[in-house]
Amino acid sequence: MNQIHDAIENLSEAYKDFKDASEARIAKLEEKSLESQNVNSKLDKMTTSLDSCVDRLHLLSKMNGRPMVQSGAIRYSHEEREHKSAFNDYVSSGDDRALLSLERKGLSAQQGEDGGFSVPQVIAERIRDEMESLSPMRRLAQTMTISSSSVDLLLDHGRAEVGWVQELAARAETQTPHMRKLTIPVYEMYANPRASQKLLDDSQIDVESWLTRSIAIRMAQMENMAFISGDGQNKPRGFLNYPLVPFGQEMGNHFEYILAGNVSEPHYELMGDLLMETVEALNPLYHKGAVWLMSRSMFAMLRKIKDQHGHYILQQSMQLEAPHSLLGYPIEISEDMPAFSLGTRPLIAFGNFKEAYQIVDRAQIQIMRDPFSAKPHVEFYATKRVGGDVINFDALKMLKFNDA
Repeated sequence: MNQIHDAIENLSEAYKDFKDASEARIAKLEEKSLESQNVNSKLDKMTTSLDSCVDRLHLLSKMNGRPMVQSGAIRYSHEEREHKSAFNDYVSSGDDRALLSLERKGLSAQQGEDGGFSVPQVIAERIRDEMESLSPMRRLAQTMTISSSSVDLLLDHGRAEVGWVQELAARAETQTPHMRKLTIPVYEMYANPRASQKLLDDSQIDVESWLTRSIAIRMAQMENMAFISGDGQNKPRGFLNYPLVPFGQEMGNHFEYILAGNVSEPHYELMGDLLMETVEALNPLYHKGAVWLMSRSMFAMLRKIKDQHGHYILQQSMQLEAPHSLLGYPIEISEDMPAFSLGTRPLIAFGNFKEAYQIVDRAQIQIMRDPFSAKPHVEFYATKRVGGDVINFDALKMLKFNDA
């Protein structure tokens, strides 16, 4: 703040000098004095100085108002740095005086109903980024952030009729699309990492990174399982919790599948054809952005499948970051998908998950420090609210195996 105050003072002084020089110039011009050239030179210097002060003031205002990226490092606003520092003090030593002071000032350090504090926005973003890297469903599905306990979505089942017509010709009556309202509530999940006070006191340990990673790993595992197979009871409803019907059924609250035989006797010789049939069963509108989602054991089985020319149908990537592909579409692996084994009813999901599934996040993440329940360790009770549900059953198809 002192830098901005000084910049404003410099700007005021430069403006005063500019005004005085301008008045002198006008007076000299009126008198047609020979010294007008000296005045013009002085005026040009004043203009340059004034522009420099204005640019400096704009730069300081940006630095104070929002984070800026400069030389590869993020520079945060004064309020963000203050909140982040106060939060780190609370995590390391339990000192919440700075956070309570921010709360009294009406800043972002809000205290939860059951104790604890809101995680600073910059740390919450790190947690969400970590969760996205760890959760396949969060990478694939559509996400939105809300500030309430639920969100209402209007879903269109069917499409409004359209057609060509002359400018003055009568318009035929069209049918309206079938609409339904879907309410997606958010549910509370928690992570409970713990550390020794000795570790928290060690200045060589990046406690913030450790806590961010610990919370993200636990929450990503929990929510990814719910997005796939959750029953909707105090957790998101997963897409595998809906009924599966043979391909060719009328649209409804179910997914269509292609049958690939039994787990004990899979049709290996027909697997390539069945996979292509699954792709063809998906509406071409959803082919762009479509992916395969399967378990690691299913992936291992598909690696052995060859076409009629003896070539493997699954194209393995030689680069760590690049995904494997199957029939030209990328593969995502999740251990929360049914394994290829007896008694699991294994299947492969194929389609555009951004069109099929909606994830809803509540904006804030809360954390409470507990040094008493697990002595000599310190526990951190972190809570986050998240929901999810299917929004388009036509955007996914399944390749299903019977378990007998």
